[in-house]
Amino acid sequence: MRAITHVGSATRATGCSSRPSPRNYYRLSRIISPWPPRVAGVDLGYVAAVISVLINVLSALRWLVIADAVLSWVMPPDQAPRTFTKALLDPVYAPIRRALRPLTGSVDLAPLVALAVLFALQLWLERKRSTE
Repeated sequence: MRAITHVGSATRATGCSSRPSPRNYYRLSRIISPWPPRVAGVDLGYVAAVISVLINVLSALRWLVIADAVLSWVMPPDQAPRTFTKALLDPVYAPIRRALRPLTGSVDLAPLVALAVLFALQLWLERKRSTE
């Protein structure tokens, strides 16, 4: 009895050996390996999922900071979209404003610093996700 194996786009007939060819061994080992991987009893599939959710939350916060900065140029803070962004972003801006107030005076650099911190956190989490 002869077995037919598919290697890439070429099909070849082999003997009855059930052993994979060296070219396909790596591919088969990736398929057969247990999923999700576990390190020290922690399921890395869940860790990667939590990191992905955090990355999405940070991305949404970045867009919200950008929207708040643009809206601050065109409308007063007591109108509807600004009250929403102000309520969500004041907890983010408050520690930054306390730290920067003595240095900047009346110029509000909190959105710029918040964007830089959110971007750095997102990059750090993306690197952590790619190594896990």
